[in-house]
Amino acid sequence: MKYQIHKTITPACIDAMGNIRPRAVLALFQDAAGTHAEALGVGFEALLKKNLLWVVTQIRYRVLKPIGEEQEITVETWPLPPNRLGFERCYRLLDAQGKLLIEGTSNWVVMDTQTRKMAAAGDLYPPMEFCLDKTFEDRARRIKDFEAAAAACTITPDPSLIDGNGHVNNTHYASFAETALGGHQAIIRAFQIDFLHEVLQGQPLSLFCAKEENSALVKGEAADGTRMFACSFLYE
Repeated sequence: MKYQIHKTITPACIDAMGNIRPRAVLALFQDAAGTHAEALGVGFEALLKKNLLWVVTQIRYRVLKPIGEEQEITVETWPLPPNRLGFERCYRLLDAQGKLLIEGTSNWVVMDTQTRKMAAAGDLYPPMEFCLDKTFEDRARRIKDFEAAAAACTITPDPSLIDGNGHVNNTHYASFAETALGGHQAIIRAFQIDFLHEVLQGQPLSLFCAKEENSALVKGEAADGTRMFACSFLYE
C-alpha cells in the first residue's frame, strides 16, 4: 500500500550549493510517514494508548536529480512487512512529471513507554497487502566510529527542538551535523544517519567531524563520551 503527500520546496530548504538540505529531506520523510501511520491507525496517539512509541533508528537516502526552490514534489511512502529487526519504510520524492528525484528508507523499532525497552509488535499494522518494492536491496550497515582530534563545536538543544516524545526531533540531528561541517562545498549524492541514543533538552552534545575528498562523517557525543548519533555524507 503506497501513500502520497504533495509539498512545495521552499527557498530555506536549499543550500548555497543547490543541495536540498538533509534536514528538509528528513522532514519530508517524517511528514509522509506520520500521516500515513495515522491513516493506518498506528500513529502517535494510537500507539501511545497502548504505551508504545515509534522510534526511528536509521535513515538513508540517495539523490538522483537536484530539487529546486519552489518546486512542486510528491512524497511517496510505504511500509515493508515487519521483520525480526523491526520495521522498514521506503520513500520516493517525485517531480511533477513523476520522475524520481530522491529515494530512501527509514528503519524503526517500537518502544514500551513505561519500560523504555523495545517491544515485540510484529502484528502492529492492520491486515493489509504490503507493497514489496524496495528502494535499496541491501541493508545499510551502522556507521563505524572514528577518531577526531577535537570537537568541531558543542551545542545544547533548547525546547524548540524537542518533539512529542520528549527528545530532540530526528530532523534536527542533520542540522547539527551540517553546523559541525560548516556547510557543504559540493553536491550531496547520499546521506545516512544512525540514531543511537535519545538526545534530551539541555543535554550538551559535542560534535566531531572527519572529512575526505568526497565524503564526510559527523558524530555527536554526550558528556560521558557516549555516541548519540552518527551520519555520513557522500559527495559528487
